[in-house]
Amino acid sequence: MKRIMIIGLALMAASAIVGGTASSASAWSLCMETDEAKTGFYSMFCSGSQISEGEFIIVESPLVPTASSQLYCAKVAVIGSQKGEYKDSKCTEKSAGGGFATVVPLGQRPIIVKKEPDPVAFTVANDKFTVISGAMVLRNKKVVIKCEKGEGTGETTEKEVQGKKTIDGVKIPKITYKGCTGEQNGAKCELPGGTFSTKELAGELVELDENSETGVGELMKPASGSEFAKIEMICGGVKTNVTVTGTVIGQIPGESFEQTSKKSKVVFLQSEGSQEFKKICELNSKESDSCVASAELFLKANEEKAGFESTEEFEFTTEQETL
Repeated sequence: MKRIMIIGLALMAASAIVGGTASSASAWSLCMETDEAKTGFYSMFCSGSQISEGEFIIVESPLVPTASSQLYCAKVAVIGSQKGEYKDSKCTEKSAGGGFATVVPLGQRPIIVKKEPDPVAFTVANDKFTVISGAMVLRNKKVVIKCEKGEGTGETTEKEVQGKKTIDGVKIPKITYKGCTGEQNGAKCELPGGTFSTKELAGELVELDENSETGVGELMKPASGSEFAKIEMICGGVKTNVTVTGTVIGQIPGESFEQTSKKSKVVFLQSEGSQEFKKICELNSKESDSCVASAELFLKANEEKAGFESTEEFEFTTEQETL
């Protein structure tokens, strides 16, 4: 969830910070990955102490495309001992401590956005929110359940970062889906009242692999046990209970990374019963073997894997800010 602000990641639109101008009232500092390993001053998120031979560096907007068009040139923020390896704004002339550095393109890796002059802005912990879902599809090769909408409420959990409280995850007592119909082996089915509810859910922020747009997702799982939902269907006059177990990952889209907002989205995608995002990557690692399959849903009516598709919009009571 947007509380991806939870960790402090954000992905800004290129028009906002690339090749444009930022007013003094809305200057941005960006934590970005350097083009060469071990030439930065921080680990991912730039939230800890400076380290030698890191992979990330804090730079200022706007970003200027270099001649190769594969990298951006940016002015190094005046924070600590970051110096930069170039002396011009297009990064064409090398000069140790010149004040400019080359970083990877937007969208290739997430970036951290920090609004000046405050070096760090924290989200509001222990906040309440509502969940509004658009059309939902839950399916595998034999069972298909479709609903028109869903709704629920929840609250955030907290953790301490740099001595201050910030959002760690979410708790949702249940999400109730309405306007639901089903199919089993091609036969039409009904859901009593056209509705069903999930069990109590818990969400946590995860890093996704390089195939995702933003690299950040939300892992939704049962708050306890393995049962995600139990759905009653009546197919040809015969009652069938479909038990959904496991976990599911949705991607947090770039639009959810506004600096200050009460709203956020999580997008769950599937194709023919196969979930789009299944792997969780080890934090701070870009190695493919650090990403492991960690999320699957199953329908216990036939013990087959299932796909879940929906866009869940979260609206918080309090405006949230990125780290």
